[in-house]
Amino acid sequence: MDMHPYQPVTLDDFDSAPIRFSNTIELDVSADQLFDVFEDENSWPQWVTGMDSAPWTSDGERAAGSTRTVSMGNGRFLADELFFVWERPHAMAFHFESASSGVMASFAERYQVTPVDDERCTLTWTVIQVPQGIGKVTLPLMKPVINLILKKVLTQLQAYAEDRFLG
Repeated sequence: MDMHPYQPVTLDDFDSAPIRFSNTIELDVSADQLFDVFEDENSWPQWVTGMDSAPWTSDGERAAGSTRTVSMGNGRFLADELFFVWERPHAMAFHFESASSGVMASFAERYQVTPVDDERCTLTWTVIQVPQGIGKVTLPLMKPVINLILKKVLTQLQAYAEDRFLG
């Protein structure tokens, strides 16, 4: 499968990207427990709609510089991700280094976790896209649907994490 290079992203880009989604949810798990879910490559397909796998491609502890490859849609979409922020249990962010679709020049996600108390936290999940080519036409039109899907993924994460730790 041909991979298209993507432009790197910084935290500043989360304020200026042409397409931006940000949603917040409260979870009945601790910030550390939520990061346990994030670190577990086998958990992601359990709560991200359409994700087949998300294996880490870097060894060792998760940190800024960690990488993984994500497969979605029965392998029809692949993305190589670079985590450029990893501050357990408060924040992480990654961007695509390359992907099998070229409709975006950049794509990134940021996870900001705030403890409510020892057993609960809030998560603000921000997704940004910089479209290119046909994506400049199609992606802005799809914003309402994309945001609904992202909100559903957050509720699936909430259900998965709470069941895993409170079950």
